[in-house]
Amino acid sequence: MPLVLTPETILLFLFFVTTIFILYRVFRLIVKASLIAGAAFAFPWIVTYLGLNLGFPITFETGLEFAILGFLLFFIYEFFHFILHILKFLTWPIRGFFKRKK
Repeated sequence: MPLVLTPETILLFLFFVTTIFILYRVFRLIVKASLIAGAAFAFPWIVTYLGLNLGFPITFETGLEFAILGFLLFFIYEFFHFILHILKFLTWPIRGFFKRKK
């Protein structure tokens, strides 16, 4: 079966590439978030092992609370990083204009 380049096949290929790119980015985000949550979960025990007193008992629930907090803080960071990236993209013509003028 010969491959015929039509607008539909080009759009299908672009959709495929875009889907793979988005899924790759989402997978990387999930892996990073899992690592952050795991490190945050272990934090109370690591601090206790180092001899520092947190002031409350270290239980599974405490580790889970730290994991949730780490997870939320990571996604807040990623959200603001995304917003900053968008703002830089939208303002690049203005920044380039002022740089050339000097």
